[in-house]
Amino acid sequence: MNLSDYVKNAVRTESLIPDFVSIPARWETLVGAISLRSFEDSSILNSRVVHAALGINTEVGEYLDALKKHIFYGRPLDEVNLKEELGDMMWYMAILCDVSQSNLFARGQEIDFEEVVAKAKHPFEVDEPRSYTIHLKRAIEAEGVPDSDPAHSIKLSNLLYVGGWLAGHASVLLELSLGFSQRIAPIKREFERIVCGVNFVFGVLETSWELEAQRNIDKLKDRYPDAFTVKDALERDLGSERLVLESHETESPS
Repeated sequence: MNLSDYVKNAVRTESLIPDFVSIPARWETLVGAISLRSFEDSSILNSRVVHAALGINTEVGEYLDALKKHIFYGRPLDEVNLKEELGDMMWYMAILCDVSQSNLFARGQEIDFEEVVAKAKHPFEVDEPRSYTIHLKRAIEAEGVPDSDPAHSIKLSNLLYVGGWLAGHASVLLELSLGFSQRIAPIKREFERIVCGVNFVFGVLETSWELEAQRNIDKLKDRYPDAFTVKDALERDLGSERLVLESHETESPS
């Protein structure tokens, strides 16, 4: 499935509510030096932008939770679940693409993740991905257990590092979406950084945007046969959805 068709199919299951009225001017007295005059004039927050930003943050959390359960609780690494959470991130990304009426997916995929990381100015000292591999190996060796699968350690370190990248940019995206003006240029910039991170993870997991778009849409068709309903959202058949997700595991990324 190409990404233009994906956006059209994804928003079919979107829950729409009225836009929000922004925080009143008296908030200025609570934030001290920050002045509302420093923001572009606007009193309306687009609820679709807020929905997308909240959802991306939620799905990044679920992606990280899957890694946490593998690293700290010893559960098998569930790559089907990781792909599912990335697909769910795509769903919320599709809302932003539809709102902005632009192909943000394509623009984000053109960004080289490793190049961006190398040029990034971090407020704290952040190790490069390969350093995480070293740390993980040291932790294993400290327990007296040899690293019998170095390829897995490298994959895991990359998945974890990019998870941190996604979490950082998703949090900034959320802050911007709740700002007084929802300025579209910085929102697009953070979105494109998230797309480039997801693109890198798809390479690590040996999958593709097209395959994960189809997997996500098929799951949503199973959940919402006609359109979004609150009842279907709350009463999901997780077993049925898992079978849909697993049915794509034999497919090769295009």
